[in-house]
Amino acid sequence: MARQLFFYALNVSWAFFRSASVNGSVPKYAMMRGFNSLIRSLAMSLQDIQIANNQRKRLLNAIDDEKILQQDEDVLVLNVAAYLDYKALSGEAPVEEIVGDIELDYGAEYIIFN
Repeated sequence: MARQLFFYALNVSWAFFRSASVNGSVPKYAMMRGFNSLIRSLAMSLQDIQIANNQRKRLLNAIDDEKILQQDEDVLVLNVAAYLDYKALSGEAPVEEIVGDIELDYGAEYIIFN
């Protein structure tokens, strides 16, 4: 059932994107971002956080284990379960120190830093 719902939403979103981009009523980049958000939310639980470029560099320097933090094109993907294990073993919390006041959702599977 979940798989059928996922593919139904994928087809509806793609059809809407194509029709909107043909008649020009919605910019393509806005539709694609909404399409990607829909796919992410159906596939797994994610938290999306906007960060500055210097914070991105600091995160990459602070965590060098690719099981915890991966760079995918222009985003960083934090595996929450692996990060919580890292915090428990090391006693360090580099992500919290770098992102500051932003509240992290530890219930999510991944945190995406844009």
